[in-house]
Amino acid sequence: MTVTAPPRPPRRLSDPVERDEFEALVEALIEEARQRARRRRRAYMAVAAFLTLGAAAIFTLLDRTAEAQTASPALGAPSSLSAASKQRVEITAGGVNGPTSSGKFLLTPIGAGGLATDSGTETSIVRNERFVVRQGQSAKIVTWITTAKGKHGSFVLRVPIEHIDAGNGFHIGTGTWTFVRGTGAYADATGGGRVSNAWSEMSGRWSERRDGYLTVR
Repeated sequence: MTVTAPPRPPRRLSDPVERDEFEALVEALIEEARQRARRRRRAYMAVAAFLTLGAAAIFTLLDRTAEAQTASPALGAPSSLSAASKQRVEITAGGVNGPTSSGKFLLTPIGAGGLATDSGTETSIVRNERFVVRQGQSAKIVTWITTAKGKHGSFVLRVPIEHIDAGNGFHIGTGTWTFVRGTGAYADATGGGRVSNAWSEMSGRWSERRDGYLTVR
């Protein structure tokens, strides 16, 4: 004869929990707390790694920027060395007077710069001339084109001079000179200045001095 046990009634919420079940529940809660702590640590480590990589990238960028700024003056040095230098010069010349005047010149640097002392021959031709009268004094304004050939190169000057009769066969003049073009040491030069001139009808000779600045690139 088989006797069937009646079914066990379901546990109510108010029923006391057995010790084993309570300990299992506590262990489950502890394990869940541990897992949450591990997840938080992994998240913190990921954030820390991200921040470390970001900081390293920023420091690398700053270092490269500093290196570029430090290198810039060095890279710019050739430019500063090749920059144009303005140099004061004196050019004295003398020769025989005439429509086509020939003579010799001496270029002397007065200040520091790229040009050295030079000498050679020069020829001047009249580009144009005109006469003026100021307060009863007559003057002849002549524009000379002077081509000079020296040891370091050649150059061409435009020299307008106002010539005045000083009496007794002497003439004086003042004006300006402008550098037109050049070769050799004067290839890229620019500049100009003032000029004074004197010549004698009796000897037919003239003397001239040109003071100014030449800029050599």
